[in-house]
Amino acid sequence: MEGLADGAGGGQSHLRWRQWALWTRTEAGGTSSKVVPEELDLVRSPGGAKLTRFLVDEGPASATEQVPQETWQGEVPQSVDALRAWLRSRTPGVDGPAGAAEAVHDLVTERVLSPGQRAAVLRLLAALPGMAVSGEVVDRAGRPGVAFSADSAAGGLPTRYTFIVDPVSGQLLGQEETLTESAGKLNVPVPSVIGYDAYLVAQQAP
Repeated sequence: MEGLADGAGGGQSHLRWRQWALWTRTEAGGTSSKVVPEELDLVRSPGGAKLTRFLVDEGPASATEQVPQETWQGEVPQSVDALRAWLRSRTPGVDGPAGAAEAVHDLVTERVLSPGQRAAVLRLLAALPGMAVSGEVVDRAGRPGVAFSADSAAGGLPTRYTFIVDPVSGQLLGQEETLTESAGKLNVPVPSVIGYDAYLVAQQAP
């Protein structure tokens, strides 16, 4: 991966990703849950950052908002130990699957990573307790990849955290969270996917 062309640099970046999140509502009659899909398009330039949200499968409605400049400070480290420490400053639980999933999602939806930085992310994920290869898969955007998974109950319920990687470029294609043993008070079957992100575009202007 380190030998691939570096995509970082330049004054404008474009990130686009699709996410599915479990939305739960509790009323007198009980708890109802559904997955709400949306697509997000983030363009950052020296003049500011603009985020556009599109509802998926619910018509053409969209909403655009100005968002702050990057909340991560400094360059993304290319060594796994330095990256772990850098991520820990914002996500203390990065040493476990739940915290790492949160930290990596936040990172790849804010920054366009170079091959060396992507390699550091993959090494960090590979070092997580219980991480194992799940096998070859096709992600939610129809792209072939290799899935790696680890289980954790740090979020409150036993959950499997899965990361899908392009085996050629090392690009993180997506993440998935699946309840494995209990849904708690959520009105969903087990096993059940409760969150998914598909990373579609990561481009930096030359």
